[in-house]
Amino acid sequence: MTFLLWTVVWFLGASIVAVVALVVLRVTTDRRAARLQQEHAVVREVVLSFVMGEDDEVERARDRIVGMRGGEWDRTESQIFSLLPKVRGETRERLVAVVRERGAAQRARQLVRSRSAVIRCRGAHRLGALRDPGDGPVLATLLDDRQFLVRRVALRALGSIGDPTRVPAVLSCADEPAMTRDVVSALQRMGIEASPELRRQLETALRTDHDHDRVAEVAAIALGLIGDTVAVPLLVQALAARDGAVRVAAATALGAIGSQVAVPALVEQLDSDDDRLREVAARALGEIGDVRAAAALSRALMASPRLAARAIAAALLRLGEAGRAELRAHTSPYAGEALAVDALRSAAR
Repeated sequence: MTFLLWTVVWFLGASIVAVVALVVLRVTTDRRAARLQQEHAVVREVVLSFVMGEDDEVERARDRIVGMRGGEWDRTESQIFSLLPKVRGETRERLVAVVRERGAAQRARQLVRSRSAVIRCRGAHRLGALRDPGDGPVLATLLDDRQFLVRRVALRALGSIGDPTRVPAVLSCADEPAMTRDVVSALQRMGIEASPELRRQLETALRTDHDHDRVAEVAAIALGLIGDTVAVPLLVQALAARDGAVRVAAATALGAIGSQVAVPALVEQLDSDDDRLREVAARALGEIGDVRAAAALSRALMASPRLAARAIAAALLRLGEAGRAELRAHTSPYAGEALAVDALRSAAR
């Protein structure tokens, strides 16, 4: 009986201690969270004053930022780097100047050499945010990192920097399917200055003419998104590539560029055995909007499968009255469907 009584007392005592410990932990955690929230609020106010304040407020905030140390500076630096992708112009220049003055670039270069993949990502992201072309070689080496996430962040950072001399490094990631969107986005952000190297890469790939060439495919897509009219003859040549994906990419790019020079070559693709190429060529012709393509699109409508036929009918609509006349005279059910959809859209306007 005495043993049982002491056991109950022990369990009651242990329960009370556990409850007290949990209460203390909860109170301590809440106080820590409130303190961190207050510290971040102070930092956010200083950074916003530096970014959006009047001249005297900006100067005071800058002096405060320059004088920060320890954890306060770490929080401020993180806040600034989170803002950099969202701001432009003078505001961005002001923020970059202050973090550079505090040695952010050197710290970021140290971070990319860390054993931790998360820290390497942070360093690559910060180098991209600072947009110094001199950091291109450092980021290019990270494209061979063993961790996929590090490679992706480094690729996006190269796109942010926008240095066209890094086109070959970016294209080296084209064979990794999961990186395709990031590769194209990085090349597009490099802009028209990247076009000469993209044309050179595409021309080289077309001479080699492999069965499947991701470099040629991605280069063609990027040239279209950039809108490089000089690339039109080369993209027309790419319509005859052995690789079907390259042909589709070239047709897509020609539609995006919108050059009427490409119309005859795109019309030829309407007779292709590749249904996907026929569909994309039809869309490209619709985007270009040259009425010379109306008759060819009409002929291709009946012989095409469902997806290609709908793309052809939609392209005819985009040609205006000439295209509508062809659709009204056509017996294809997809011609009637396109006209009905067009009528509904017109009524809804």
